Amino acid sequence: METNKRTTFYIKETMPDLQSLKVLQGMMSNSIQRKFTLKYGGILDLLRVLVKVEVVTALGQFYDPPLLCLLFQYFLLALTLEEFGLYLYIPKDRKGPYMGMGKKVKPKNLAMTLGMPTEDLLSHYKEDRDIQGIKRSYLEGVARRMDGDERWGSYVDILDLIMLGIILFPNVVNFVDVSAINIFWVVKNLEVDLVPTLLVDVYYTMRIFHNREKGSLRCCIPLSYQWFSSHLYKNIHMIEIKSLCPSMKDQSYDTPNPIPVSIQEVDNLKSTIVRLEQDNESLEHSLYDATYEKNQISYDLQQKDKQLLENMEELHI
Repeated sequence: METNKRTTFYIKETMPDLQSLKVLQGMMSNSIQRKFTLKYGGILDLLRVLVKVEVVTALGQFYDPPLLCLLFQYFLLALTLEEFGLYLYIPKDRKGPYMGMGKKVKPKNLAMTLGMPTEDLLSHYKEDRDIQGIKRSYLEGVARRMDGDERWGSYVDILDLIMLGIILFPNVVNFVDVSAINIFWVVKNLEVDLVPTLLVDVYYTMRIFHNREKGSLRCCIPLSYQWFSSHLYKNIHMIEIKSLCPSMKDQSYDTPNPIPVSIQEVDNLKSTIVRLEQDNESLEHSLYDATYEKNQISYDLQQKDKQLLENMEELHI
């Protein structure tokens, strides 16, 4: 009887340098860090995860594209929204998932959101055919200036933008590209949930590995490592990480025992998933467009109401 051997892919890991981000985090007082957590969740906790990159790259070898999970010999293991949401502690009052794929935020609007001069941002905004966005070093410099001026609201926003572009949704090393900028802008202004987008990005990256039989691993390495480590231990807090979220201090997450699955069941699942994917694809695109338009209309109405109130106040004056 022949044994099927798994094909080993070449996966190159790209772990960002987190030291400067740890310094920026340390410049905030405990009260400001709590405000950051309430506004953007516990993503700063990822700076404390002691990552073994080779573990994450090894996981990519076990990904099964049709099943959308990690396929081991006797059990399946899948990343879930609930787990990612638990680790990131995203506020629960979010207005649905992020649906802004393919959209682009104008540099002028980004500057207004960050509370910085438009001319300054435009002079450092790179925009050409290959890459669009802002260098990490420039944003970190702006954050330090905000610290000197004690403009903590803008400081928190800029730090979140850097975290999104460098750790959660990286594309180019030490560069915050237009995709991360758009996610930041929509999350801040429309208060949507980025966890589904993050989960999709991880699955998409692993699928690319298997389609090309090689790839470069960048997306949210600390989060992926934390997720897998939680399945090696009974309690996720055995991982060496200190949470900024008081409500998570005594919270535990017990993973269920693996359920054995036969090869025939796996093959049946694969066939079913392939059939359903074709029907689901067009519906997903329609849902993305409709939800994004709805959120955009809601935001525009809020801005108009705000402008109307300002005009009325001026008339009374």
